[in-house]
Amino acid sequence: MRINSTDNGDEFSTPATNGEWELTTRSWNSESSGTALIEIINTTSQFGGNDFALDELSFNLIADVLLGDVNLDGAVDLLDVAPFIDLISSGEFQFEADLNGDGFVNLLDVAPFVDLLSG
Repeated sequence: MRINSTDNGDEFSTPATNGEWELTTRSWNSESSGTALIEIINTTSQFGGNDFALDELSFNLIADVLLGDVNLDGAVDLLDVAPFIDLISSGEFQFEADLNGDGFVNLLDVAPFVDLLSG
């Protein structure tokens, strides 16, 4: 498995028995990257028996994030308003600004942002 063209952990093998599921996990730190190209590569060159299936893929945030802290200063206050508006205008994504959790920063985040600011 590779993320942004970099190997992510050791190779893993599929179970030898057909229909047997095996849990495999990987962790990755995005650091400053806002996107990730995830590649799961079948390295088996056999003609038969080299198919595999993926089930229940999940991506989880494992860092503490302060929703509404768009300028990343550790507080949700009026200093977050201008960067919040800039994100909505640009269409870019920042987790702290996605107040409704739909994966987009847009006008649907305005009401929850105002609620958060008004306490």
